Amino acid sequence: MASLNTFVTAITTRIATLADRVYYGDVIPPTEYIPYVVWKYTTTADVEDLQDFFVEVTATDNGPDATRIENTADAINGDGDKTSPTGLHRWHYGSGGSPTFRMFLINRIQLPSMDENMVRRQLRYRVRVYL
Repeated sequence: MASLNTFVTAITTRIATLADRVYYGDVIPPTEYIPYVVWKYTTTADVEDLQDFFVEVTATDNGPDATRIENTADAINGDGDKTSPTGLHRWHYGSGGSPTFRMFLINRIQLPSMDENMVRRQLRYRVRVYL
């Protein structure tokens, strides 16, 4: 369980350096202001034994102009540089020069919203865990 806590803390900290108001899971404080970012991992197996799984990062904003949410999604994803990425795409986390995990962008999509004044973007990442 310690490795899962390390993973959740590392990703939350990384996203928080790229965007404001970052939450893990689906529970958003009812008084939260927009925009905000939520992330979670998805899997059907026991996390402690996984070597691959997925992370979904969802950004939510309001207004008819999507510029701010697109800029947020761009900042979260980063430049994808192989050696020193600015965001999550190709980001590696670990110690001693050997990564514990590395993230790769799978897709970036626009999510539908019940409220026409809300805009949402989701970035999905494959996470490769190095044991």
